[in-house]
Amino acid sequence: MDAGVAEYIDAIKADQRPLFDRVHGLIMEVQPDIEVVLSYKMPTYVSGARRLHVGVWKQGLSFYGRLGKGSGHGAGRT
Repeated sequence: MDAGVAEYIDAIKADQRPLFDRVHGLIMEVQPDIEVVLSYKMPTYVSGARRLHVGVWKQGLSFYGRLGKGSGHGAGRT
């Protein structure tokens, strides 16, 4: 995990942290070798061409996914 991601996670408010930690743990359990980087100012889980951005907001978490080219899903879409 890069330093930017660690700083982002450390800055999450205490009342929101358990939800983020649960989601992070589930992702890491399913894909233990996934790379976690900071992209669009959010923790982003990277596996090949696939991306899952996780944003923490006052109201909760938001997920933004991208399957990437060659995934077989949404071919030709941008």
